[in-house]
Amino acid sequence: MLIFFHYAGLIKWLEKPLQTAILRATSPVYKLGTKWQAYIEKNKDQQTLSQIQAQNLSQNIQLQALKAQNEVLTDENEQLKKLANFSQTNKYKIISAKVVGKNINNTEKTVIISTPDVSQLKSGLAVVVENGILIGKIDKLTADGAFVRLINDNQSKIAAIILNKDRSTGIVEGGFGLSVHMTLIPRNEVIVVGEQVVSSGLEPQIPRGLLIGNIAIFENEAFAPFAQAVVVPSVDLDKITMVGVLIP
Repeated sequence: MLIFFHYAGLIKWLEKPLQTAILRATSPVYKLGTKWQAYIEKNKDQQTLSQIQAQNLSQNIQLQALKAQNEVLTDENEQLKKLANFSQTNKYKIISAKVVGKNINNTEKTVIISTPDVSQLKSGLAVVVENGILIGKIDKLTADGAFVRLINDNQSKIAAIILNKDRSTGIVEGGFGLSVHMTLIPRNEVIVVGEQVVSSGLEPQIPRGLLIGNIAIFENEAFAPFAQAVVVPSVDLDKITMVGVLIP
C-alpha cells in the first residue's frame, strides 16, 4: 500500500518522516548485521591465515627432512668414493656395507653391518673405512650382514707393525672399549710418539699396510719382557656409518 500511495503521489508529505522512522527502527539491526558480517570476514581471514601458516609449517618440515636426507646421502656417497678410490689404487676387491646397529656394552665394541653381498663375507675379513683405515674384523655372519669386532674391543687382536726404522712388530689389542694398545713390542727398538701403526700382513685375511693409528704413549719398563704403547685410532670408532670389507 505504501508503494502504491507513493507512486500515486498521495503520501509525499509522509515519505521523509517515514524513512527517518524506518531507519531509526532498523538501525540497530543494520549495525548488528554489519558487525556480524565483519566478524565472519575476520574469522575467515584468520582461518585462511591459519591454513597458510599450517601449510608453510608442513612445507618447512618437509624441506628440512629432505635437507637432512640429502646431507646423509652426500656423506655416504663421499665415504663410498673414498673406498672406491682405495680399492682402485690398491687393487683390492671391496664390498661396501652400511652400519645398521652397534653394541652398547662398554666393554664390548662391535657394530652390525648390512650388505646385499652377504654371501661373500666370512669371519676374519678386514673391515676398513675411508682410504683403507682398518677398524676391525668380521666376527660372525648374520642373515643380511655381519658383526664387526672393532679394534678397541677387549677381544680384538691384530698383528701390526710400527713404521719406524726397525719396523717394530707387535699385537694391537682393545682395552675394554676405552683405548687401543700395542703389546709384545721388542724392548731394544726405538719407538717415537706419533709414528704410524699399520697391519703387518701376518694374518692370512688382513693385508699388510692398512693404517690403524698413531703411537700416543710408549712404555718400556726395565723389568718387563716386552715394551707396549697406547695407539690412537685414525678414525673415531663411535661415528662409523659406512664400511668396506676387503675380499682376498
